[in-house]
Amino acid sequence: MTDTTFRKVTAFVTRGVEPHRQLLTFVHPLGGRQLPAGSVEEGEEPIESAKREVWEETGVSDIEEIALIDVETVHTYGSGYLSTPLGVRSDPDDSAPVSGLLPRGYKVCLRDRRGAWVNISHRIYDFNVKPEVVLHEVSGWVPQTQVAQILERYHYHLVAAADHRQSWTRVADGHLFQVEWVPLTPPPGLVTGQQEWLDIRHARLSM
Repeated sequence: MTDTTFRKVTAFVTRGVEPHRQLLTFVHPLGGRQLPAGSVEEGEEPIESAKREVWEETGVSDIEEIALIDVETVHTYGSGYLSTPLGVRSDPDDSAPVSGLLPRGYKVCLRDRRGAWVNISHRIYDFNVKPEVVLHEVSGWVPQTQVAQILERYHYHLVAAADHRQSWTRVADGHLFQVEWVPLTPPPGLVTGQQEWLDIRHARLSM
């Protein structure tokens, strides 16, 4: 596998002051309550990516303050991130057209390796039911040089103007998101993974 580093960002957007400080979130129809987050595009600086993700997923653009909280580096054993958009092959030795195009930045599980190719799978879940239900799966072979196994995640604290509505809807990534300002304290129930990010950095966001 390649040692290419893939970069992602998370935006903790707050408004107001303690004890009434609020956090910007959105509810994904399949994924639950989330923070604005995503991949750093080619040619972008991480802070530009953070502001872009906030705009795309919530519509908020009037950021008044910006602070980098930390950068987390993770070696992803058994999984990786696609460094380019890729179609998958049913067999690496088959020259037939590829299918199942996966976007850049998708996280994939690594299942097997054959020469310069690796067998991957990507699943889309409905996290609103327990246990989670697999809605769609794409699997097959891709060049191993296009799967990064080092992830750098930049966590930013952004401060927005206080005059936004409390909630609204936003169409993003083919879904209708319910965007909401929620109390920072006590921490809201975010999706698995993001809640852990918030718990670790909650004290910094409350300062």
